[in-house]
Amino acid sequence: MEQFGEKIREKRKSLKLTQTEVSREINVSRQTISSWENGKSYPDILTLIALSNFYSLSLDYLMKEDIKYISKIKKDNVSLGVLKLFFIAQLILGISFETHFLIISGSAIVGILGSLLIFGISLYLYSCYGKYNKR
Repeated sequence: MEQFGEKIREKRKSLKLTQTEVSREINVSRQTISSWENGKSYPDILTLIALSNFYSLSLDYLMKEDIKYISKIKKDNVSLGVLKLFFIAQLILGISFETHFLIISGSAIVGILGSLLIFGISLYLYSCYGKYNKR
């Protein structure tokens, strides 16, 4: 089963193109092409479409059987789900914090400041999660 990098390398060579020539056509660096061909990274979706068009290869053919790429997509989807849950929880906490302080202090400012504090803490915690998740 050929992987994405092998497929684009073989297609480039069959067209007798250099990595530099391909990189100019799709507006990325030669090193980026090398990284894709060696399986070290993958293009973003717009660049993937540009590659598909340039080589006249279907997206299905390029990506469907690449197990490493499928794993990456699944991991990205899980991370997106965690992000959504995290911000929903932050929103609920912020609203309840603001309502609580409005009732207790009678001041909306205290509630708003509390919500901003929770939002700041949430962003910090999510950035820590993102750094940990990339390992």
